[in-house]
Amino acid sequence: RVFSKRSALPAKVRLAVGFAQIGAAASDFSISIPDVLRPLLLSLRVLRLDLWGPAFIPHACLGGYMTYMLVTATFPVALMLVAVAVRLARRCYRARRHADAEGR
Repeated sequence: RVFSKRSALPAKVRLAVGFAQIGAAASDFSISIPDVLRPLLLSLRVLRLDLWGPAFIPHACLGGYMTYMLVTATFPVALMLVAVAVRLARRCYRARRHADAEGR
């Protein structure tokens, strides 16, 4: 019973992110949404992260639309690769430190 309460939070977060994505698609592609869901989708607009907006890197600085699409599409993959590389480097460092401690 305790496990089900703990696992409910990630499911709710996934649902909120899913609704936020629907709201983003609705505004980007001019999809009409029912009036009943409009307040919910507007409140979830907070979850929409535009890292390439005016606060981080303005769209004009990225060049043309093709460059903008390339950068925004590959950035998450590059970020994941960096995270994996850092994790592997930390693991190798710990293994080397452990081997050096055993060799003494």
